[in-house]
Amino acid sequence: MKLRTTLFILLFPFIAHVFWSCCSCENTEVFEISTCSFAVEHINNSGEKPVITSEDEIGKNAYGIQLAMEKSESLCFHGKSLFIAPTLNAFKCDCLLDEYIALDTIQDIRVRTVNDFDMEHPAGTDVSEYFFSDQEDVYISISDLMLRINGPNFLYNGSSTFNLLLLTAPMQGVEHQFNIEIDMTDGRSFIEQTDKVDLI
Repeated sequence: MKLRTTLFILLFPFIAHVFWSCCSCENTEVFEISTCSFAVEHINNSGEKPVITSEDEIGKNAYGIQLAMEKSESLCFHGKSLFIAPTLNAFKCDCLLDEYIALDTIQDIRVRTVNDFDMEHPAGTDVSEYFFSDQEDVYISISDLMLRINGPNFLYNGSSTFNLLLLTAPMQGVEHQFNIEIDMTDGRSFIEQTDKVDLI
């Protein structure tokens, strides 16, 4: 009997460690995520894959815009502190994942031409219908892209990039420039302007 008691006392730390390792969970947290900024770059789509370029000339049938989005656990322009709520899950084998809550989503994305584009789209008009995003080898409209951006796959903090490829070439002029206008559900608006480029 004394031997069993002694063995139990000696083995108890090991048994407790194994139990804790198997059935305890790290604390879960709730993060509030905010969209902080956007940026744009020219894309050359003449090769096997679209690539960012700083060239002054791009083929008019191979032009695109890369839209970069930056999200953060900080609240950017919201003016409040980050809310983090720990949840203890000790001695539970069904561990919960961290939860991410979007403080804002995209309400609208527009591509507006700075120059005359064609007879129906003079300078200052919306040409979003001519741009499509390449998603998993499928071209989708900007409206459908917006739904994906607002979905759970892009909720986490960090940077994400999206290609907006021009599938209808301009019919007027050579030099072109575009404004990307983004409206957020919290009332903020972003306008990102591309550099001038010759579409030849």
